[in-house]
Amino acid sequence: MGDCPLACPSTESIRLINKSGLPLSADSVDKLWSRVRRRHPDGRSVENRIRGSHSLTPPTLPKPPVLTGPMILSQKISLIQQYLLQLEYNHTGMQYFEVIKNRPISRLVDTARDIIRESLPIKCLEAVILSIFLLASIDNLKMFVIGFKSEFKDKTHRHVVLGIFSEGRFGTVGLSRRPELMYKPMKYETLTDLLMEFIESYKECGHKVVKIDLSNGITHDLCSCEVIQWKFLTIIMREATLEELKKQLAKYTHILRNS
Repeated sequence: MGDCPLACPSTESIRLINKSGLPLSADSVDKLWSRVRRRHPDGRSVENRIRGSHSLTPPTLPKPPVLTGPMILSQKISLIQQYLLQLEYNHTGMQYFEVIKNRPISRLVDTARDIIRESLPIKCLEAVILSIFLLASIDNLKMFVIGFKSEFKDKTHRHVVLGIFSEGRFGTVGLSRRPELMYKPMKYETLTDLLMEFIESYKECGHKVVKIDLSNGITHDLCSCEVIQWKFLTIIMREATLEELKKQLAKYTHILRNS
């Protein structure tokens, strides 16, 4: 998984991925604290103060939203986005939940259940998987992944959000370091409008979007053996005029509507 936008590029910014399950193994914990010592200006003191302390107050764990009852779609979407924000963006340097993208939906939602149970901070890809799980119960809603590749000072960054479509309107849910690069309300009449809004948001962050990947429409069947086609449509921005972009996205929207 690539970095979410506005990460601090560094030759030392190696992404640690926890592959040993939870709770964290002693080796994973040691790697986390080693990173703290390297990157925090007072890392050793922070480690000594926190590690092994028995006086730390346990955090309040966020509860997943209950989407039953007389709620309109926008309220349900808002509750899901609020839940993602309550989990918080993961700045620790270790991805706690391994996401293997070529696994079927049924396996990916197992990861979503782990995220809910453990309530640890997550990054953009984990937020997408969790959102698919939470949104699957909502009828008449189309889901698809939007992947962005951007450049900033000769560094490449990757980011994903979950696109949603219903009743002729597009929006997104997700997590990012920057609020303008995650949640977009369902108010955009075309997919072009939504993506241009993201491109403008990237510009405000000093990033240039060079590529956009759109997945196929994602099933609501959480027991499905289907695998997400993460690059169902790839758009190279330097090769596409605005009119060509509109044509490609109109065709994609037609496929999405009928998926």
